[in-house]
Amino acid sequence: MRTSSHYTEKKPKKRINQRTYVLMWNPKISSYSQAEFDCDLYRLSNEEDIELDWSIAEWREARKGDHFYMIKVGKGKCGVVMSGTFKSKPHLGQDWRDGKREKILYVNLEIKHMILPQRCPLLTTKKLSEAIPDFDWS
Repeated sequence: MRTSSHYTEKKPKKRINQRTYVLMWNPKISSYSQAEFDCDLYRLSNEEDIELDWSIAEWREARKGDHFYMIKVGKGKCGVVMSGTFKSKPHLGQDWRDGKREKILYVNLEIKHMILPQRCPLLTTKKLSEAIPDFDWS
């Protein structure tokens, strides 16, 4: 029951089109190790927040709230191992690899799902290549 003669509804916020990004992770060359991944998987299963940033090549249109899928590449079972959203807009950071690149942009990741490739069914890079052959999934 309304007690006032004036009633205003909150207008729904305009939904900004979210983009989806594919991020690649090769544990053999990455600054993010398999052991860190395993630890983060355990922490996520205990509903802990995980702070993780990731370098992004296609950063010009990336923004906070965009979706991502992380693809494990390299040796072993490869495919989608993580998904979530960007927790930040792209920001400058130090080169994680060799320090030679001048402009490296990163986004902070909000991880929603993680999969341990050795123990779970996985959307593999082979299946992705068969479905979308024009993209280099490896």
